[in-house]
Amino acid sequence: MGSLVIRGNEVEVPFATDLSLLAKLPTRARRAEVVQVILHHDACLSARGCFAALQGRGLSTHFCIDNDGTVFQFADPAAREAFHAVGHLLPDGPDDELVPAGFNRRSIGIDLSNAVEVRFSSRYTPRRERAILRVGGRPYTGLLPYPCQVEATLSLLRELRAHFPAVTNDHRDAMTWRGDLTPDSPGIWAHGQVNRFKFDPFGFPLSRLGEV
Repeated sequence: MGSLVIRGNEVEVPFATDLSLLAKLPTRARRAEVVQVILHHDACLSARGCFAALQGRGLSTHFCIDNDGTVFQFADPAAREAFHAVGHLLPDGPDDELVPAGFNRRSIGIDLSNAVEVRFSSRYTPRRERAILRVGGRPYTGLLPYPCQVEATLSLLRELRAHFPAVTNDHRDAMTWRGDLTPDSPGIWAHGQVNRFKFDPFGFPLSRLGEV
C-alpha cells in the first residue's frame, strides 16, 4: 500500500504512506544505535500542519500519522536524528532540580496529528471523541486520536521493530513520569513518560503497545 525510506532504501509497507515531505526538516546525522521510540501528539490539525509548525520552530520528527491514518515520513530514522524529545531525569539529591535530558540521540519520533483541545472539535470531520483524563493531577477534557491513527501507529511500530531490533516493545500503560527512563532505555515510550511536564500522546491506548 505504501513505502518508507529506511537506511536510504525504499521499503514496501502494508499501510498508506506519504513521502512528499521527506528530508525537508532540520535533522542531524545519526551516530548511535536506535533503541527507543517516543510517541507524541502534534497539537496541530493535520500532518501537513505539523510539518509547517515544526519547520517554523526549527524542530523535526520522523513520522506523523495524519487524521485518516496515512503515515507521513519526514526523515529517515536510520540515517537522521530528529529534534523531537526533551525529557527529565530524577535528581541525585532530594533538594536538586529536575535533570533535563535529550532523548533524540537514540530514538525515533512519531507524532499523532491531534489538536487535542476541545475548542478545535468543530474543525474535524468526523468529530473526534472526547475523554476526561488526569493531566498534572487534574481532570482534563481533550480530543482522542482517531482509531485509524492508533492502528496506523501500531502498524508503523511493527515495521520499525523489524528494522531496528534493539527497539523492544517494553512500555508502560500509565501516562506517568517517574524520572527513571533515560535516553538509553529500550522500548516505546510516551513523551509524557520521559518529560515531567508533557502529557502526549493524549488518549493513546498505551496498553496496546504490547501488540507490537
